[in-house]
Formats: sequence, structure tokens, C-alpha cells
Amino acid sequence: MQDAVLDISILEENSAHWRENMTAFVLAIMRCFQEHPWLCDIPASGIPITPNHLRIVDWALRMMSDLPLDHREKISIVVLLTSHARVHSFFSTGYGPCRPDRR
Repeated sequence: MQDAVLDISILEENSAHWRENMTAFVLAIMRCFQEHPWLCDIPASGIPITPNHLRIVDWALRMMSDLPLDHREKISIVVLLTSHARVHSFFSTGYGPCRPDRR
């Protein structure tokens, strides 16, 4: 079910600066978490191996293909940005520990 929700439309890379493309990437991930807040309840563990997880990782790596970084650094950036999107969405949807029914 999680993989089905992650079947998001992947924007075509354009001639925009890599930062603009990565911003669009993060916003798309955030939108996914905000539309399906229960995704935040699923523990993030291990390497993403489902088809749509891999599509999303591949999307980000393609946008960074011209950056002077090795693969480990690029994967670290993907993990950082997707983690940021997850945590930001978790709290911005009121799904975090401050919700009245979670006290």
C-alpha cells in the first residue's frame, strides 16, 4: 500500500538550476506525506527497494547527475531531503505529538 501511494508523477527535468529541480522534488515528497499522513507512522528502515521508492530515488539522482559529488554523497543528500520532507509534513499536518488526541 505504501508503494502504491508513492506512485507520484515525476516531473521532467528541465533546464532549471539543480536547486530548483531539487526543491520541486522535496515539495512533491512533502505533498505525498501531507495527503497521506499515515505514511509517517511507517518506520523508515532499510534501503528503499520497492519500485516507486526506487523511481523517486532515481529521480533525485538524475537531477544531481552533473554535481561534482560521488554516489555516497548524492544518496546522503536524498536521505537528508526525504527525511526533512517527512518530518516537516508530520508536524505541519498536526499529526505530531502536539495533537490533542496524542497527549
